[in-house]
Amino acid sequence: MIGVGIIGCSPIAEIHAKALRDIPGVKLKACSDIEAESLNRFCRQFGVAGERDYKRLLNRDDISVVVVCLPHCLHRSAALEAIEAGKHLLIEKPIALNVREGREIINACRMKKLLLGVIYQNRFLAATQNLRRIMTEERLGRILCAHLSVRWYRDPSYYTKRLWRSTIEEAGGGVLMVQAIHMFDLLQWLLGEPVTVYGQVRTLFQPVKVEDWACGWIRFKSGVVSDFHATTLHYPEEPALLEFIGEKGSATLQEKKGLLSLDANFIDGEPIRILPLQAFEAIENQDGVTPALSSTEGHRGQLEDYFEALREGKAPIVDGNEAIKSLGLLEAIYASSQRNTPITVQDRC
Repeated sequence: MIGVGIIGCSPIAEIHAKALRDIPGVKLKACSDIEAESLNRFCRQFGVAGERDYKRLLNRDDISVVVVCLPHCLHRSAALEAIEAGKHLLIEKPIALNVREGREIINACRMKKLLLGVIYQNRFLAATQNLRRIMTEERLGRILCAHLSVRWYRDPSYYTKRLWRSTIEEAGGGVLMVQAIHMFDLLQWLLGEPVTVYGQVRTLFQPVKVEDWACGWIRFKSGVVSDFHATTLHYPEEPALLEFIGEKGSATLQEKKGLLSLDANFIDGEPIRILPLQAFEAIENQDGVTPALSSTEGHRGQLEDYFEALREGKAPIVDGNEAIKSLGLLEAIYASSQRNTPITVQDRC
């Protein structure tokens, strides 16, 4: 039995705990959080031991894997302490506050021969897997262009309830780093290596120090160019969207509350529909501020892959080197905005 400990009893940690219940040979043993109320609620809900100080969790012999569900600015310190304690690691996105810290974690795991995984659960959903297959089989023909859109809404209480989200120093960024990074991960996973980006980021309305609006374009090694637009000011919010236009058809992924739909249409051939948006169940979080994931499917799929990799001594699908790609892409967008010029992505990774 593989024992697991979770550091940080945030809403996303609850998704992990629920997904772990469905994985044979794995058991959640303990959790940790400095906030007593969050810790106690989590312990009651999942029937596990709790520690206010995560160092005590790291000292437990019955825990071999640690899941980090902390604010971005704490990923590096918690990860390095877990590595020093000899624990395998799963980290919620992003791997760290920036590429430099992410590389430090990757290198530390390699030196200690510990398994590192980073959560990008949308890769494991049925709609995404089917689109990956469609594009690998070239059913859309040569991809001509792509489009990424994240038009969501966050009111001021979203930031005041968790202040770390409001500063570059603690969050690493705003809508790009916190909300849109999942879609950028899928974009580069499906289209391949990004080469050049041009982006602009702004704080247009929210009383915070991170961006609430971003737009620009990305040119990939294949020659495909994708434009992007992301904001937390769009009310009412729309499903996040990835669109691919090819010589033989088009495909659209839409994401809402952790579920993805696929709508693929071909000039010659029957369309493919997976989980139409009309079938999405509207789920509101208890505090009405942070949208709740309505399914553990993606997390469960990624956790299954990680623990299989741990047992078989191989790399998981999303290891540290894979996770650093989207973070480097976003760093390039931020740098492009600061310099008001296109940036080479490889220079940031």
